[in-house]
Amino acid sequence: MARDEGVAGYDYNEERDRRWRTIVDRFCLLETKNEADEVAPRLVDGGARRVLEVGSHWGPMAERLAARGVEVVCLELDREIVRLAHRPAVRGTAAALPFADGSFDAVTALNVLYFLERPAEAIAEARRVLGEGGRFVACTQMRDNDPELRDVAPGWGEPGTFDGEDAPAIVASVFGEVEVEPWDLAAYRLPTRADVVDYVEVFCKIPRREAERRSAGLAAPLTITKRGVFVWGRR
Repeated sequence: MARDEGVAGYDYNEERDRRWRTIVDRFCLLETKNEADEVAPRLVDGGARRVLEVGSHWGPMAERLAARGVEVVCLELDREIVRLAHRPAVRGTAAALPFADGSFDAVTALNVLYFLERPAEAIAEARRVLGEGGRFVACTQMRDNDPELRDVAPGWGEPGTFDGEDAPAIVASVFGEVEVEPWDLAAYRLPTRADVVDYVEVFCKIPRREAERRSAGLAAPLTITKRGVFVWGRR
């Protein structure tokens, strides 16, 4: 999503995005390297045939589901991301989805709702465009995600609008009963000092020199822990 219409803290940068994908490919320890890897099989098994990927970025959910014969519509606010995203891609805001009631079997919002000032509005819109029995899933990070960067990452541990600690209650305020799946995993192994600086620079979105200064006390190799939660709701 982009920096307007109640969306803050997101600034798309193609080069940074490329570097982040390189970090994931080289250093991620997990078999499932994207949250979409966890969600896609469940949507297929649940019989979803038409899915809306809110805040899709390039469309990781679409990439995984298209090969399985599932139609996925990517929704993004940033014009450049819409141009680059998996097709079909639509420009729009999560708080006012440009789709009719009951249009989808599932709606995903992976690592996006914390950019919104009022995430419950987007969740209510997701519920509106779901058909009866349709599934909604969001994921987000805990405030103590990346604990190894406690003294390094700007704003580490500060509350946001959709943290893992309060995401279940926010989704439940719209959907009622929810299913919560937390994770706490050793996710990255950064072998060298340069790799550590790269991670801090790209993940924290800070200049190289600042990343070097902030990470001066981190020893390599360094293992990075990821903590977060999936929250599922049903229409």
